[in-house]
This record gives sequence, structure tokens and C-alpha cells, in this order.
Amino acid sequence: MEDAVLNWLLLEEEEEEEMLVLNFAIKPHRQSERELFKRRTKEGYGNLLIRGHFSCEDDTFRQFFHLNRQQFHFVLNHVGDCITKTPYARVVCPISAEEKLCLTLR
Repeated sequence: MEDAVLNWLLLEEEEEEEMLVLNFAIKPHRQSERELFKRRTKEGYGNLLIRGHFSCEDDTFRQFFHLNRQQFHFVLNHVGDCITKTPYARVVCPISAEEKLCLTLR
């Protein structure tokens, strides 16, 4: 009787190992970067609105961001390091600190 129980336990353990091997072999791969994020530099909010307002008059800049240029750069110098992300494999060009601050102020 003991031999039958030991054989059964051994068989169960082998089946578990096979399942683990299959799970690792069939593990789904990450999807590639979506088109939406690839087009962000050409079509995104930061490129269309923010860059346009950086080149505009001081009054328009202040109305859009609620700060003048000097105040904006002062705040950016203080929080820029905290809100900056480093690039990695999937996000080669992360959103800049300047764009993040603009979105926050807006």
C-alpha cells in the first residue's frame, strides 16, 4: 500500500513539474509599443499646443499656463528632477519634465 501511495505522489510531482515547464514555455510575450505612443512626438498634446504656446507672446503664455515664463522656469528648476523619467526599452522617449509641468499647470 505504501508503494502505491509513494508512486502516486511521485507521479503527481512529475505532472506538476511538466505543468510548470509548459507555463514557462508558453508565457505570453509583451506587446510592442502601441501606435498611439509612437506618434506622440508628432501629434501629441505637447507638440501641438504646448510647443505653440512657448513661442507665443508673454500674455498668451501667462493665460495658458497661469504663470509667466520666469515663474514657469523657476518651478521647472525646482521640480524637474522629481518628475523626469529615464528612458528604458519600451519607452525610448519619455514625456519630458517640461511637458509634464505644462500639463499639470494647464
